[in-house]
Amino acid sequence: MFDENEFDPNRSKVEVDLVEEAIRTRDDLAPSSFTVEDILNRSWEILRSCGPQIIFTLWFGIFLGFVPMLLSLLLTIDQRVPGRQPGRGIRILDFVALGLSILVFAGMILFVTNVASGRTAAFGDLFRCRKFAGPILLAYFLMALAGVGIQFLLIFATMILGEVIGDFAILVGFFVGVPVFYAITISLTQVPFLIVDRETSAFGALKLSWALMRGHRVQYLFLTFCCFVINVIGLLAFGVGLLVTVPLNMLCLAVFYLALSGQPVADPYGWSRTEENSSVSR
Repeated sequence: MFDENEFDPNRSKVEVDLVEEAIRTRDDLAPSSFTVEDILNRSWEILRSCGPQIIFTLWFGIFLGFVPMLLSLLLTIDQRVPGRQPGRGIRILDFVALGLSILVFAGMILFVTNVASGRTAAFGDLFRCRKFAGPILLAYFLMALAGVGIQFLLIFATMILGEVIGDFAILVGFFVGVPVFYAITISLTQVPFLIVDRETSAFGALKLSWALMRGHRVQYLFLTFCCFVINVIGLLAFGVGLLVTVPLNMLCLAVFYLALSGQPVADPYGWSRTEENSSVSR
């Protein structure tokens, strides 16, 4: 079950900073009592409780997020020559389009987090995240930089190992490098939620995400696998099912973040309270 008593969503910024500092310095971040089944069940309950609003808002956000990139491509398609570096104007336009897409992405994070936590969520959340675009962009730039650095180190190590054991080093590098790369990537998955929900800096979000995910990496991997299967099922339903499964997946990630950080998770039908009362009466 979820532990919904550690965080108060209405805490002041100072209190939030103190909690974040406590999380950074904890050495015993064992997995909490929630399971992937809890995440999926609660996300489905939340979606059922106000499905039309969630589905419409998130799909509108997805559409709106793709529009700037698509317009940038259509406006400059005749200037994009394969094998040639794009001009300065194209790069500037692409950067502006990326910034606008990140703005919408941050708004979607805010909306889905508000829904998942039971706070007031509105369509306007999509347009309320201007101050978060910069930190999110910086955080993803640092993550990409780290990813490139890790890949370079793995390739370099494989080349050195190849001098000793020959071509077998490629196989070793693959089976060692891929898990390491994904373990690091998974450890930083909570960055956008922390920036939007807790107004954490890019560097702070990277550190805090790493700390929160300690002991939860396999759990998160299993959750994303379940989300993938759910989307496949939605795709098999002539693609129409994706209208429901994609928002459900986004809710799952938001509920996971809230449960991971100990924040309250929405309980639209009061089932968890009913279960708690039943266990007490026994």
